[in-house]
Amino acid sequence: MKNEVHETLREPRAVGHFPSLSSLGDINPNTYMFIEDVYTAVMPLRGRFPQTDYSVELQGNPDDKSRATVILQSLTRRGAHGSSEMSDLLSDTVNNIATILAWHGRAVYEIIRGENSNKAWKLFSFTDKRLIRRFRKYIQKIPKVDQKLWGKTYVEIPKKDIWSISIPKVLGGRRGYRKLLNKLGRFSRLLPKVLMDEIEEQRLTTRFDTGLYRREIELYVAKTTAIWGWNMRFSSLRNSTELYGMYRLITLNWAKACLREHIINELNQLFQRLQIEVKIIVGELPTAQEILDTRKKMCDGTISFREAADASTVK
Repeated sequence: MKNEVHETLREPRAVGHFPSLSSLGDINPNTYMFIEDVYTAVMPLRGRFPQTDYSVELQGNPDDKSRATVILQSLTRRGAHGSSEMSDLLSDTVNNIATILAWHGRAVYEIIRGENSNKAWKLFSFTDKRLIRRFRKYIQKIPKVDQKLWGKTYVEIPKKDIWSISIPKVLGGRRGYRKLLNKLGRFSRLLPKVLMDEIEEQRLTTRFDTGLYRREIELYVAKTTAIWGWNMRFSSLRNSTELYGMYRLITLNWAKACLREHIINELNQLFQRLQIEVKIIVGELPTAQEILDTRKKMCDGTISFREAADASTVK
């Protein structure tokens, strides 16, 4: 199967990033760990865990499979040099999209077409900051300090040339997810600011129970991330039973399965939109519904914690 683009492609119109807005700032350690755990191993990391067994197939028109492969390659970090092995390629694609979703709640791409055929051949990832939708077009407003770098003040892109994907609604959608990240960021220090200030000034006049503060923070984070089942990398188990800890672990596996299925479904809809008659079919991975069934069996006591973890975890 040939994966080369046989025609000259149009240049992206969108600006990939804004240097003035690229800094992560003083990111909360809990927020950073949560984001990492959301996108890690949404699809199996075959290179690190060769024992993981699953199947990926492109079903449909044989003539369209090559173009679908090229588009998937453009969605990986390695671009056109990405793997042509479909299982590895889809794993790279899904995990890369999941990474952007985990950081921003939404991923946006410009559809790059051939100059002559107008066929879509690849997708160009760009920042969703300062991006607004107006009727049948998207407008990207470039910050004033970055206008000299890019040589433009704004960019207009027709709606037909934009692909946008967000956190699925079952996990709160883009707005709910951004709200969750904002809540996690409210406590940006291991200790309250008033106590940190006193430590920096080498004076301690405030009587403060650091153990109680830590427990309250852990409970707050657990409540904030309940829909995802995040367990603060097991540090929150100090305040919970083993059953509840396993319940949250399996819930996190369910959330990742929802994210995986959502991304694959959106990719299939994108192919239909681009008139590429193929469909991604993935087998032998636990579905979101199967993970929920596993969680119920564990809670009912019909399977062990180990069996529940093995049945729901993707490595």
